[in-house]
Amino acid sequence: VLQDLDAYVALCAFAGRCIHDGRVEVTLQTGEKLAGKVSPDFNGALDWKGKCLDLEKAYRQVPVSTDSLRCSVALVHNTDGEPNYFVSQSLPFGACSSVYAFNRISASIRFLIQKVLGGILTVFYDDFAELEAGASGDLMDRIVSRFLSILGWTHATTGSKGLSFSASFTVLGASVDLKQLAQGRLVISNKEGRLERIASLIHAAAKVYPPKRRECQVLAGLLQYSVGSSLGATLRMAARAFSSMTAGRYPRKASSYKQLCEWLVGLVQKVKPRIVDLTSSTAPILVFTDASFDGAIARWGSVIIDQHQNTRLVAGGIISPDLVKHWISQVGDQIICEAELYAALITRHFINRRWSNRRAIFWIDNDASRLCLIKTISTSPPMLIMSQLFHSFVEGDNVACWFERVASEANIADLPSRGMIDEAAKIVAGQVVTDMDSGHDLISTIIDKSFLDDGKLMFESNFQTSDSNELGRNGSPVTFLKP
Repeated sequence: VLQDLDAYVALCAFAGRCIHDGRVEVTLQTGEKLAGKVSPDFNGALDWKGKCLDLEKAYRQVPVSTDSLRCSVALVHNTDGEPNYFVSQSLPFGACSSVYAFNRISASIRFLIQKVLGGILTVFYDDFAELEAGASGDLMDRIVSRFLSILGWTHATTGSKGLSFSASFTVLGASVDLKQLAQGRLVISNKEGRLERIASLIHAAAKVYPPKRRECQVLAGLLQYSVGSSLGATLRMAARAFSSMTAGRYPRKASSYKQLCEWLVGLVQKVKPRIVDLTSSTAPILVFTDASFDGAIARWGSVIIDQHQNTRLVAGGIISPDLVKHWISQVGDQIICEAELYAALITRHFINRRWSNRRAIFWIDNDASRLCLIKTISTSPPMLIMSQLFHSFVEGDNVACWFERVASEANIADLPSRGMIDEAAKIVAGQVVTDMDSGHDLISTIIDKSFLDDGKLMFESNFQTSDSNELGRNGSPVTFLKP
Protein backbone atom coordinates (compact mmCIF):
# COMPACT_ATOMS: atom_id res chain seq x y z
CA VAL A 1 0.00 0.00 0.00
CA LEU A 2 1.40 3.39 -0.98
CA GLN A 3 1.67 5.68 2.04
CA ASP A 4 1.34 9.25 0.83
CA LEU A 5 1.69 12.56 2.68
CA ASP A 6 -1.60 11.99 4.48
CA ALA A 7 -0.28 8.70 5.88
CA TYR A 8 2.88 10.38 7.15
CA VAL A 9 0.92 13.22 8.76
CA ALA A 10 -1.31 10.65 10.47
CA LEU A 11 1.81 8.87 11.75
CA CYS A 12 3.21 12.13 13.17
CA ALA A 13 -0.13 12.95 14.78
CA PHE A 14 -0.27 9.49 16.34
CA ALA A 15 3.22 9.89 17.79
CA GLY A 16 2.38 13.34 19.12
CA ARG A 17 -0.77 12.12 20.87
CA CYS A 18 0.87 9.03 22.38
CA ILE A 19 3.50 10.88 24.40
CA HIS A 20 2.69 13.54 26.97
CA ASP A 21 3.76 14.44 30.50
CA GLY A 22 6.67 12.02 30.34
CA ARG A 23 4.48 9.00 29.63
CA VAL A 24 3.72 6.88 26.60
CA GLU A 25 0.18 5.61 26.10
CA VAL A 26 -0.90 3.60 23.09
CA THR A 27 -4.39 2.22 22.54
CA LEU A 28 -4.47 -0.91 20.38
CA GLN A 29 -7.26 -1.81 17.96
CA THR A 30 -8.47 -4.36 20.49
CA GLY A 31 -9.03 -1.60 23.01
CA GLU A 32 -6.09 -2.67 25.13
CA LYS A 33 -3.92 0.18 26.40
CA LEU A 34 -0.16 0.02 26.64
CA ALA A 35 1.50 2.54 28.95
CA GLY A 36 4.98 3.34 30.20
CA LYS A 37 7.44 6.08 31.01
CA VAL A 38 9.55 7.96 28.49
CA SER A 39 13.18 6.84 28.69
CA PRO A 40 15.27 9.11 30.94
CA ASP A 41 17.74 9.37 28.04
CA PHE A 42 15.36 11.87 26.48
CA ASN A 43 15.38 14.11 29.57
CA GLY A 44 11.62 13.89 29.90
CA ALA A 45 10.79 15.56 26.57
CA LEU A 46 10.93 14.65 22.91
CA ASP A 47 11.86 17.08 20.18
CA TRP A 48 10.61 15.19 17.15
CA LYS A 49 12.52 15.36 13.89
CA GLY A 50 12.03 13.87 10.46
CA LYS A 51 13.58 13.40 7.05
CA CYS A 52 12.93 11.86 3.67
CA LEU A 53 15.30 9.10 2.62
CA ASP A 54 15.50 8.64 -1.14
CA LEU A 55 16.77 5.63 -3.06
CA GLU A 56 18.95 6.82 -5.94
CA LYS A 57 17.76 5.76 -9.39
CA ALA A 58 15.58 3.14 -7.76
CA TYR A 59 14.52 1.27 -10.90
CA ARG A 60 18.11 1.06 -12.12
CA GLN A 61 19.00 -0.88 -8.97
CA VAL A 62 16.54 -3.68 -9.69
CA PRO A 63 17.70 -6.17 -12.36
CA VAL A 64 15.33 -7.84 -14.78
CA SER A 65 15.17 -11.61 -14.60
CA THR A 66 17.03 -13.31 -17.45
CA ASP A 67 13.81 -15.10 -18.32
CA SER A 68 12.10 -11.73 -18.81
CA LEU A 69 14.79 -9.95 -20.82
CA ARG A 70 12.94 -10.85 -24.01
CA CYS A 71 10.16 -8.54 -22.78
CA SER A 72 12.58 -5.73 -21.93
CA VAL A 73 13.57 -4.68 -25.43
CA ALA A 74 13.26 -1.09 -26.67
CA LEU A 75 13.33 -0.13 -30.35
CA VAL A 76 14.71 3.24 -31.44
CA HIS A 77 15.17 4.33 -35.04
CA ASN A 78 18.46 6.05 -35.81
CA THR A 79 18.89 9.11 -38.02
CA ASP A 80 18.91 6.88 -41.12
CA GLY A 81 15.58 5.35 -40.14
CA GLU A 82 17.12 2.00 -39.29
CA PRO A 83 15.87 0.19 -36.18
CA ASN A 84 18.20 -0.19 -33.21
CA TYR A 85 17.31 -2.58 -30.42
CA PHE A 86 18.28 -2.07 -26.78
CA VAL A 87 17.81 -4.49 -23.91
CA SER A 88 17.09 -2.95 -20.51
CA GLN A 89 18.89 -4.93 -17.83
CA SER A 90 16.97 -3.09 -15.08
CA LEU A 91 13.31 -2.28 -14.51
CA PRO A 92 12.11 -0.21 -17.47
CA PHE A 93 10.59 3.11 -16.49
CA GLY A 94 6.94 3.41 -17.50
CA ALA A 95 6.13 -0.29 -17.51
CA CYS A 96 3.15 -1.28 -15.33
CA SER A 97 4.91 -4.36 -13.98
CA SER A 98 7.86 -2.21 -12.88
CA VAL A 99 5.58 -0.21 -10.61
CA TYR A 100 3.97 -3.23 -8.96
CA ALA A 101 7.29 -5.04 -8.57
CA PHE A 102 9.07 -2.08 -7.02
CA ASN A 103 6.19 -1.28 -4.68
CA ARG A 104 6.57 -4.75 -3.19
CA ILE A 105 10.31 -4.22 -2.85
CA SER A 106 10.01 -0.82 -1.15
CA ALA A 107 7.32 -2.16 1.19
CA SER A 108 9.72 -4.97 2.16
CA ILE A 109 12.47 -2.44 2.91
CA ARG A 110 10.10 -0.45 5.11
CA PHE A 111 9.09 -3.63 6.95
CA LEU A 112 12.72 -4.52 7.64
CA ILE A 113 13.59 -1.05 8.90
CA GLN A 114 10.59 -1.16 11.22
CA LYS A 115 11.10 -4.68 12.55
CA VAL A 116 14.89 -4.93 12.61
CA LEU A 117 15.88 -1.34 13.42
CA GLY A 118 12.77 -0.08 15.19
CA GLY A 119 12.36 2.76 12.71
CA ILE A 120 9.23 4.90 12.48
CA LEU A 121 8.47 5.57 8.82
CA THR A 122 6.17 5.39 5.82
CA VAL A 123 7.04 4.68 2.20
CA PHE A 124 5.81 6.15 -1.07
CA TYR A 125 7.48 4.46 -4.03
CA ASP A 126 11.20 5.15 -3.40
CA ASP A 127 10.74 7.86 -0.75
CA PHE A 128 10.94 6.79 2.89
CA ALA A 129 9.51 9.43 5.23
CA GLU A 130 11.10 8.88 8.66
CA LEU A 131 10.19 10.16 12.11
CA GLU A 132 12.53 10.03 15.10
CA ALA A 133 13.20 11.62 18.45
CA GLY A 134 15.78 14.37 18.09
CA ALA A 135 18.22 12.80 20.56
CA SER A 136 18.43 9.56 18.57
CA GLY A 137 18.05 11.05 15.08
CA ASP A 138 21.74 11.00 14.12
CA LEU A 139 22.13 7.43 15.37
CA MET A 140 19.07 6.23 13.45
CA ASP A 141 20.32 8.03 10.36
CA ARG A 142 23.64 6.16 10.46
CA ILE A 143 22.00 2.82 11.26
CA VAL A 144 19.51 3.00 8.41
CA SER A 145 22.18 4.16 5.97
CA ARG A 146 24.48 1.31 6.98
CA PHE A 147 21.61 -1.18 6.82
CA LEU A 148 20.71 -0.17 3.25
CA SER A 149 24.35 -0.30 2.22
CA ILE A 150 24.65 -3.85 3.56
CA LEU A 151 21.58 -4.81 1.52
CA GLY A 152 23.17 -3.22 -1.55
CA TRP A 153 20.83 -0.26 -1.96
CA THR A 154 22.35 3.02 -3.10
CA HIS A 155 20.66 5.97 -1.42
CA ALA A 156 21.16 9.70 -1.20
CA THR A 157 23.57 10.75 1.56
CA THR A 158 24.50 14.22 0.31
CA GLY A 159 22.79 17.12 -1.42
CA SER A 160 19.14 18.14 -1.12
CA LYS A 161 18.00 14.50 -0.93
CA GLY A 162 20.56 13.40 1.63
CA LEU A 163 19.78 15.74 4.51
CA SER A 164 19.89 14.72 8.16
CA PHE A 165 16.94 14.65 10.53
CA SER A 166 15.44 18.08 11.08
CA ALA A 167 12.46 19.62 12.89
CA SER A 168 11.40 21.28 9.63
CA PHE A 169 11.90 19.47 6.34
CA THR A 170 10.45 18.69 2.93
CA VAL A 171 8.78 15.36 2.29
CA LEU A 172 6.66 14.18 -0.64
CA GLY A 173 6.37 17.68 -2.04
CA ALA A 174 5.28 19.36 1.20
CA SER A 175 6.94 21.12 4.11
CA VAL A 176 6.40 19.54 7.52
CA ASP A 177 7.13 21.45 10.74
CA LEU A 178 7.54 19.24 13.83
CA LYS A 179 8.92 21.92 16.16
CA GLN A 180 5.80 21.94 18.32
CA LEU A 181 4.67 18.36 17.84
CA ALA A 182 5.42 17.52 21.47
CA GLN A 183 3.14 20.41 22.46
CA GLY A 184 0.33 19.16 20.22
CA ARG A 185 0.82 21.23 17.08
CA LEU A 186 1.79 19.98 13.63
CA VAL A 187 2.10 22.29 10.61
CA ILE A 188 1.94 21.16 6.98
CA SER A 189 2.30 23.48 4.01
CA ASN A 190 3.28 23.52 0.38
CA LYS A 191 7.02 23.46 0.03
CA GLU A 192 8.70 26.83 -0.14
CA GLY A 193 8.18 28.70 -3.39
CA ARG A 194 5.64 26.29 -4.93
CA LEU A 195 2.55 28.52 -4.61
CA GLU A 196 4.49 31.53 -5.88
CA ARG A 197 5.70 29.48 -8.83
CA ILE A 198 2.18 28.26 -9.60
CA ALA A 199 0.81 31.82 -9.53
CA SER A 200 3.65 33.03 -11.75
CA LEU A 201 3.13 30.21 -14.26
CA ILE A 202 -0.62 30.84 -14.43
CA HIS A 203 0.04 34.55 -15.05
CA ALA A 204 2.40 33.61 -17.89
CA ALA A 205 0.00 31.00 -19.29
CA ALA A 206 -2.85 33.54 -19.35
CA LYS A 207 -0.96 35.58 -21.95
CA VAL A 208 -0.98 32.78 -24.53
CA TYR A 209 -4.17 31.51 -26.17
CA PRO A 210 -4.85 28.77 -26.92
CA PRO A 211 -2.88 27.45 -23.94
CA LYS A 212 0.26 25.44 -24.58
CA ARG A 213 -0.03 21.81 -23.59
CA ARG A 214 3.40 21.66 -21.95
CA GLU A 215 2.62 24.62 -19.68
CA CYS A 216 -0.70 23.04 -18.69
CA GLN A 217 1.04 19.75 -17.90
CA VAL A 218 3.53 21.47 -15.60
CA LEU A 219 0.77 23.37 -13.80
CA ALA A 220 -1.42 20.29 -13.48
CA GLY A 221 1.46 18.41 -11.87
CA LEU A 222 2.30 21.20 -9.43
CA LEU A 223 -1.34 21.65 -8.46
CA GLN A 224 -1.85 17.92 -7.88
CA TYR A 225 0.87 18.04 -5.23
CA SER A 226 -0.97 20.92 -3.56
CA VAL A 227 -4.18 18.95 -2.98
CA GLY A 228 -4.95 16.28 -0.40
CA SER A 229 -6.48 15.54 2.95
CA SER A 230 -3.51 17.17 4.67
CA LEU A 231 -3.13 20.19 2.41
CA GLY A 232 -6.83 20.70 1.76
CA ALA A 233 -8.84 20.80 -1.47
CA THR A 234 -8.84 24.54 -2.16
CA LEU A 235 -6.81 24.02 -5.34
CA ARG A 236 -8.51 20.84 -6.52
CA MET A 237 -10.64 22.69 -9.06
CA ALA A 238 -7.53 24.44 -10.39
CA ALA A 239 -5.82 21.06 -10.74
CA ARG A 240 -8.84 19.68 -12.60
CA ALA A 241 -8.94 22.70 -14.88
CA PHE A 242 -5.34 22.39 -16.05
CA SER A 243 -5.62 18.62 -16.33
CA SER A 244 -8.57 19.21 -18.64
CA MET A 245 -6.64 21.78 -20.66
CA THR A 246 -3.75 19.35 -20.97
CA ALA A 247 -6.16 17.10 -22.86
CA GLY A 248 -7.07 20.00 -25.15
CA ARG A 249 -10.28 21.11 -23.42
CA TYR A 250 -10.13 24.81 -22.73
CA PRO A 251 -12.44 27.86 -22.91
CA ARG A 252 -13.63 28.67 -26.40
CA LYS A 253 -13.06 32.39 -25.91
CA ALA A 254 -9.70 33.95 -25.13
CA SER A 255 -11.38 36.36 -22.73
CA SER A 256 -12.95 33.44 -20.84
CA TYR A 257 -9.60 31.70 -20.61
CA LYS A 258 -7.94 34.82 -19.23
CA GLN A 259 -10.70 35.25 -16.66
CA LEU A 260 -10.34 31.62 -15.63
CA CYS A 261 -6.60 32.09 -15.08
CA GLU A 262 -7.18 35.25 -13.02
CA TRP A 263 -9.69 33.42 -10.85
CA LEU A 264 -7.33 30.46 -10.35
CA VAL A 265 -4.55 32.82 -9.26
CA GLY A 266 -6.95 34.17 -6.64
CA LEU A 267 -7.50 30.61 -5.37
CA VAL A 268 -3.75 30.04 -5.09
CA GLN A 269 -3.35 33.22 -3.05
CA LYS A 270 -5.93 32.00 -0.52
CA VAL A 271 -4.01 28.87 0.43
CA LYS A 272 -2.55 28.83 3.94
CA PRO A 273 -0.50 26.27 5.91
CA ARG A 274 -2.54 23.46 7.47
CA ILE A 275 -2.37 23.20 11.25
CA VAL A 276 -3.12 19.89 12.94
CA ASP A 277 -4.16 20.62 16.52
CA LEU A 278 -3.53 17.43 18.46
CA THR A 279 -5.19 18.89 21.56
CA SER A 280 -8.56 19.21 19.86
CA SER A 281 -11.12 16.43 19.96
CA THR A 282 -10.74 13.63 17.44
CA ALA A 283 -14.48 12.92 17.64
CA PRO A 284 -15.88 14.04 14.28
CA ILE A 285 -18.78 16.43 13.87
CA LEU A 286 -21.56 14.43 12.17
CA VAL A 287 -23.36 16.42 9.50
CA PHE A 288 -26.49 15.25 7.68
CA THR A 289 -27.78 17.37 4.79
CA ASP A 290 -30.64 16.95 2.35
CA ALA A 291 -32.85 18.90 -0.03
CA SER A 292 -36.19 18.60 -1.81
CA PHE A 293 -37.74 20.15 -4.90
CA ASP A 294 -41.37 19.82 -5.92
CA GLY A 295 -41.05 21.65 -9.22
CA ALA A 296 -41.70 25.06 -7.74
CA ILE A 297 -40.14 25.35 -4.28
CA ALA A 298 -36.75 24.00 -3.27
CA ARG A 299 -35.95 23.38 0.39
CA TRP A 300 -32.82 22.45 2.29
CA GLY A 301 -32.31 20.68 5.60
CA SER A 302 -29.39 20.12 7.94
CA VAL A 303 -28.70 18.24 11.16
CA ILE A 304 -25.40 18.73 13.01
CA ILE A 305 -24.34 16.45 15.86
CA ASP A 306 -21.21 17.16 17.88
CA GLN A 307 -20.84 14.55 20.59
CA HIS A 308 -17.75 16.24 22.01
CA GLN A 309 -19.68 19.41 22.85
CA ASN A 310 -22.97 17.54 23.30
CA THR A 311 -24.49 19.74 20.61
CA ARG A 312 -27.35 18.81 18.30
CA LEU A 313 -28.54 21.44 15.86
CA VAL A 314 -31.34 21.27 13.30
CA ALA A 315 -32.08 23.77 10.56
CA GLY A 316 -33.97 24.05 7.32
CA GLY A 317 -35.55 26.53 4.97
CA ILE A 318 -36.58 27.55 1.49
CA ILE A 319 -33.88 28.12 -1.09
CA SER A 320 -33.95 31.54 -2.70
CA PRO A 321 -36.28 31.57 -5.74
CA ASP A 322 -33.68 33.65 -7.58
CA LEU A 323 -31.12 30.93 -7.03
CA VAL A 324 -33.56 28.24 -8.18
CA LYS A 325 -34.32 30.27 -11.29
CA HIS A 326 -30.61 30.60 -11.98
CA TRP A 327 -30.07 26.86 -11.63
CA ILE A 328 -32.92 26.09 -14.02
CA SER A 329 -31.47 28.49 -16.58
CA GLN A 330 -28.13 26.72 -16.29
CA VAL A 331 -29.00 23.02 -16.12
CA GLY A 332 -32.72 22.61 -16.80
CA ASP A 333 -35.65 21.60 -14.62
CA GLN A 334 -33.86 18.86 -12.68
CA ILE A 335 -32.05 20.85 -9.99
CA ILE A 336 -32.20 18.47 -7.03
CA CYS A 337 -28.43 17.87 -7.25
CA GLU A 338 -27.76 21.60 -7.03
CA ALA A 339 -30.15 21.90 -4.08
CA GLU A 340 -28.44 19.02 -2.27
CA LEU A 341 -25.03 20.59 -2.73
CA TYR A 342 -26.35 23.96 -1.59
CA ALA A 343 -27.56 22.34 1.64
CA ALA A 344 -24.04 21.05 2.27
CA LEU A 345 -22.53 24.43 1.36
CA ILE A 346 -24.55 26.56 3.77
CA THR A 347 -24.00 23.98 6.52
CA ARG A 348 -20.26 24.17 5.86
CA HIS A 349 -20.47 27.96 6.09
CA PHE A 350 -22.24 27.65 9.44
CA ILE A 351 -19.52 25.29 10.71
CA ASN A 352 -16.97 27.88 9.64
CA ARG A 353 -18.61 30.32 12.06
CA ARG A 354 -18.88 27.92 15.00
CA TRP A 355 -16.01 25.41 14.93
CA SER A 356 -12.29 25.25 14.17
CA ASN A 357 -9.53 22.62 14.11
CA ARG A 358 -12.01 19.76 14.02
CA ARG A 359 -13.04 16.90 11.77
CA ALA A 360 -16.44 16.66 10.11
CA ILE A 361 -18.17 13.83 8.28
CA PHE A 362 -20.85 14.90 5.82
CA TRP A 363 -23.55 12.30 5.18
CA ILE A 364 -25.20 12.95 1.81
CA ASP A 365 -27.76 10.76 0.00
CA ASN A 366 -27.31 12.35 -3.43
CA ASP A 367 -24.42 10.70 -5.28
CA ALA A 368 -23.87 13.50 -7.81
CA SER A 369 -23.49 16.09 -5.04
CA ARG A 370 -21.31 13.84 -2.90
CA LEU A 371 -18.98 12.94 -5.77
CA CYS A 372 -18.75 16.57 -6.85
CA LEU A 373 -17.48 17.42 -3.37
CA ILE A 374 -15.06 14.50 -3.38
CA LYS A 375 -13.64 14.87 -6.89
CA THR A 376 -14.74 18.36 -8.04
CA ILE A 377 -16.12 16.84 -11.23
CA SER A 378 -19.49 17.86 -12.66
CA THR A 379 -21.10 19.07 -15.87
CA SER A 380 -23.13 21.55 -13.80
CA PRO A 381 -21.47 24.99 -13.49
CA PRO A 382 -23.34 25.88 -10.26
CA MET A 383 -22.24 22.63 -8.62
CA LEU A 384 -18.61 23.25 -9.53
CA ILE A 385 -18.76 26.75 -8.08
CA MET A 386 -20.46 25.56 -4.90
CA SER A 387 -17.92 22.76 -4.50
CA GLN A 388 -15.09 25.28 -4.78
CA LEU A 389 -16.73 27.59 -2.23
CA PHE A 390 -17.22 24.62 0.11
CA HIS A 391 -13.55 23.63 0.08
CA SER A 392 -12.31 27.22 0.43
CA PHE A 393 -13.67 27.43 3.99
CA VAL A 394 -10.85 25.20 5.24
CA GLU A 395 -8.46 28.12 4.84
CA GLY A 396 -10.28 29.91 7.66
CA ASP A 397 -11.33 27.24 10.16
CA ASN A 398 -8.99 24.30 9.47
CA VAL A 399 -11.91 21.85 9.62
CA ALA A 400 -11.10 18.63 7.72
CA CYS A 401 -14.17 17.25 5.92
CA TRP A 402 -14.96 13.70 4.82
CA PHE A 403 -17.92 12.60 2.72
CA GLU A 404 -20.01 9.48 3.08
CA ARG A 405 -23.23 8.17 1.57
CA VAL A 406 -26.34 7.70 3.65
CA ALA A 407 -29.48 6.00 2.37
CA SER A 408 -32.34 8.45 1.82
CA GLU A 409 -34.62 6.64 4.25
CA ALA A 410 -31.91 6.83 6.93
CA ASN A 411 -31.09 10.51 6.39
CA ILE A 412 -32.45 12.48 9.35
CA ALA A 413 -31.98 15.70 7.33
CA ASP A 414 -34.82 14.58 5.05
CA LEU A 415 -37.32 15.89 7.62
CA PRO A 416 -36.11 19.51 7.83
CA SER A 417 -35.68 19.53 4.02
CA ARG A 418 -39.45 18.99 3.82
CA GLY A 419 -40.31 21.61 6.39
CA MET A 420 -40.53 19.24 9.38
CA ILE A 421 -37.81 20.96 11.39
CA ASP A 422 -39.39 20.57 14.83
CA GLU A 423 -39.99 16.86 14.24
CA ALA A 424 -36.32 16.30 13.42
CA ALA A 425 -35.22 18.32 16.44
CA LYS A 426 -37.43 16.18 18.67
CA ILE A 427 -35.98 12.94 17.32
CA VAL A 428 -32.35 13.97 17.93
CA ALA A 429 -33.19 15.96 21.08
CA GLY A 430 -31.65 18.97 19.39
CA GLN A 431 -32.00 22.70 19.12
CA VAL A 432 -33.55 24.49 16.14
CA VAL A 433 -31.23 27.02 14.48
CA THR A 434 -32.91 29.83 12.57
CA ASP A 435 -29.89 31.74 11.27
CA MET A 436 -27.89 29.01 9.53
CA ASP A 437 -28.71 30.34 6.06
CA SER A 438 -27.74 33.93 6.81
CA GLY A 439 -24.72 36.17 7.13
CA HIS A 440 -23.20 35.18 3.82
CA ASP A 441 -23.07 36.23 0.17
CA LEU A 442 -23.01 32.70 -1.22
CA ILE A 443 -26.14 33.17 -3.29
CA SER A 444 -24.80 36.28 -5.03
CA THR A 445 -21.50 34.51 -5.70
CA ILE A 446 -23.29 31.56 -7.31
CA ILE A 447 -25.69 33.72 -9.32
CA ASP A 448 -23.29 36.51 -10.31
CA LYS A 449 -23.25 36.28 -14.11
CA SER A 450 -19.88 38.03 -14.36
CA PHE A 451 -18.33 35.19 -12.40
CA LEU A 452 -16.36 32.97 -14.74
CA ASP A 453 -17.52 34.46 -18.02
CA ASP A 454 -21.14 35.22 -17.14
CA GLY A 455 -21.50 31.93 -15.32
CA LYS A 456 -21.29 29.98 -18.59
CA LEU A 457 -17.62 29.08 -18.55
CA MET A 458 -18.24 25.55 -17.37
CA PHE A 459 -20.73 24.64 -20.12
CA GLU A 460 -19.76 21.86 -22.45
CA SER A 461 -20.26 24.11 -25.47
CA ASN A 462 -17.75 26.63 -24.13
CA PHE A 463 -14.89 24.13 -24.35
CA GLN A 464 -13.12 22.75 -27.35
CA THR A 465 -10.34 20.42 -28.33
CA SER A 466 -7.46 21.47 -30.57
CA ASP A 467 -10.00 21.39 -33.39
CA SER A 468 -12.81 23.83 -32.55
CA ASN A 469 -15.32 21.69 -34.45
CA GLU A 470 -14.26 18.40 -32.89
CA LEU A 471 -16.60 16.62 -30.50
CA GLY A 472 -15.75 14.11 -27.83
CA ARG A 473 -14.74 10.65 -28.95
CA ASN A 474 -18.20 9.33 -28.22
CA GLY A 475 -19.75 11.99 -30.45
CA SER A 476 -20.90 14.25 -27.62
CA PRO A 477 -19.54 17.73 -26.86
CA VAL A 478 -16.33 17.67 -24.85
CA THR A 479 -17.02 18.18 -21.16
CA PHE A 480 -14.85 20.47 -19.06
CA LEU A 481 -13.30 18.83 -15.98
CA LYS A 482 -14.34 15.39 -17.14
CA PRO A 483 -11.72 12.79 -16.12
